[in-house]
Amino acid sequence: MLEAFAKSFLRSSPAVARKYRVSPSFTHPALSTVRYIEALFKPSPITYSAEVTASAEVSSLTQIYLIALAIASVAVYLMYVNDKRYAVTKAWRTRERHLLWGTLASPVGAFFGMVIPWHKVRKRKFWTTLVGSIGLHVFVLLKTMKRI
Repeated sequence: MLEAFAKSFLRSSPAVARKYRVSPSFTHPALSTVRYIEALFKPSPITYSAEVTASAEVSSLTQIYLIALAIASVAVYLMYVNDKRYAVTKAWRTRERHLLWGTLASPVGAFFGMVIPWHKVRKRKFWTTLVGSIGLHVFVLLKTMKRI
């Protein structure tokens, strides 16, 4: 679709071809980019096998895990941001053990909660917990995908 539009634009009339100095046999570099983008969005052929149909439960389990991880990431990020706000205003703070448990629940939210507001980045136990949590979540993700 995009390729047809680009070709029709470049070769719509001799005046356009002369204006942009395009010969009829010239292929504009944008056309190769358009073809590449179209290939990215073109649906790939689906191959069916006994292994793919048998692993339908595993893919739903992985989807549930990823949805839960996304929700936990938002919650943990907000925990870190609120604790930073409380630290700046000298208000009642969130306990460190709650932040550490949140880090175990979602390393993605904890990482962004540490780096964006620059909170708890100098504490070694937070970085150690973050690295351990990343390893744990990679293991769980691979286990739900039946790769290990």
